[in-house]
Amino acid sequence: MRRIISLLISITILVLTIFTSINAQNYSVSEATKYPKTAVNYFQRSDNIPKNIQVSRNFFPNSIGDFWEFIEDDTTTLFSQFLYLKFSISREVLNDTLMSNGLTYKKVKWQNEANSVNYLPKYEFLRVDSIGNVIIFYESSDHLLFDFTLNMNQTYPAHLPNYYWKVIDKYTVIGFGDTLQAIDFALYNQNNSKTEVYTIVENFGIIFYQKDLQNSSMHFGNFWGAVIDEQEYGTLIVKKQTVDWKEFYPLHIGNYWVYEGFSGSIPIINSVRIIGDTVMPDNNYYYVVKEIDHTFGYTSLSLQRLDSLGRIFHWEPWNNSAKQYFEFSNIVGDTLKSKFDGFIYRLNNKYINNITGLFELNYLLYPDVINAQDHYALGLGLYQTTGEMNLLECTGAFINGEIIWGDTTISSIEENNLQNSREFLLYPCYPNPFNPSTTIKFYINQSSYTTIKVSSVLGKEIKLLLEENLPAGEHNVQWNGKDNEGSTLPSGIYFIQMKADEYQQTIKTVLLK
Repeated sequence: MRRIISLLISITILVLTIFTSINAQNYSVSEATKYPKTAVNYFQRSDNIPKNIQVSRNFFPNSIGDFWEFIEDDTTTLFSQFLYLKFSISREVLNDTLMSNGLTYKKVKWQNEANSVNYLPKYEFLRVDSIGNVIIFYESSDHLLFDFTLNMNQTYPAHLPNYYWKVIDKYTVIGFGDTLQAIDFALYNQNNSKTEVYTIVENFGIIFYQKDLQNSSMHFGNFWGAVIDEQEYGTLIVKKQTVDWKEFYPLHIGNYWVYEGFSGSIPIINSVRIIGDTVMPDNNYYYVVKEIDHTFGYTSLSLQRLDSLGRIFHWEPWNNSAKQYFEFSNIVGDTLKSKFDGFIYRLNNKYINNITGLFELNYLLYPDVINAQDHYALGLGLYQTTGEMNLLECTGAFINGEIIWGDTTISSIEENNLQNSREFLLYPCYPNPFNPSTTIKFYINQSSYTTIKVSSVLGKEIKLLLEENLPAGEHNVQWNGKDNEGSTLPSGIYFIQMKADEYQQTIKTVLLK
């Protein structure tokens, strides 16, 4: 008679409690989660400027209302941690100002636009002379700021005592369909050390700068867009362009997305389809969104709406009310409300995705405990979502009646073959991160006495979830984040460990409130 050996499988959830006041951490994203992306570069270098060419007199637009946005790398403190992050910086010509020397200058304002910082604006007073050079009013007198008539390597005194300017390069660029002249200026101190660098392009002014080159906290800015003489150059320019957030989150019946990726070492295929709409008790229309996890067989429905301010609301039947889950912004550095108490989203960057060719917004969840990022593409919606051990990327999108990206066909998953090839398997928790509950799914290939319990890192049992004989096959158990006394555990990272004989598997999930 064949002897049936009962496997004792003990799945222990080791809890590493991390309160929501934890300091933010930076995790490097694995190579598998990286994909090409670039800051928008509207200006491509062409050739050096011939010495005999006539220098343009229109290097520096300086009319009232002219506006520029730069994406600047700078330091800041977020959740008590010192970080090097990106911000939207604006430069705007405000008005004419008569100064004490009897001359009129344009008042120019530099401002960090992000709501996550409270930096005071910086002002400068500039005028452009008859030959196109830029003059700055500093310490009650005129000083030459940018001299476009000089040749390479020529120098001249700066407005700062014992500092001087040097022309370090002259060349042409292709920008917005035109061939334009460009000049690089560098500011040197009394030790002949470079402290600042500016690139100035004909008709556009400053398009790049580096400051504080002698300090570890040096910051630099790249041109993102501008409004010059009422002409717009670029997309998603802060304060100057109204964004239709439906382009980043296209809720429309029939829209359909396919996502592929991995969770741990397991390949994942998800599909998302908008199947209808309905009016809820708050008298707002909500779209019915159906999501299918084709790997694990989960199907979920949610009710979502997007308002004109870019806020995404979900109707929560268990609360009989709407809750804001997300909020869009085009200001890099803005911190935004999330569905998890004690956590915020930050617009970390905006750029062009080199794969899709679309403008993209990158949001990161802080405190950064699992590198949770969402990437939204203009005209497509959610393109990619990543975590410390998971990635999902859009491989196909059907929007407003047409396929705009990739292939929306889903390959069949040979579940039977998968099950026959394994002895036992602990799947990733779903959802992850979770609130208020998560499902622990596992597979055993024969009848087994199974125990699932939640324990602290010290080995003390917190919650007994399951203790019984189970038949072969797939099973699941839910954990609501509570202990044996019914008390809710705090937010934190939870390590789920599965052991059987000499086999051991550990995965991670996060409880967020």
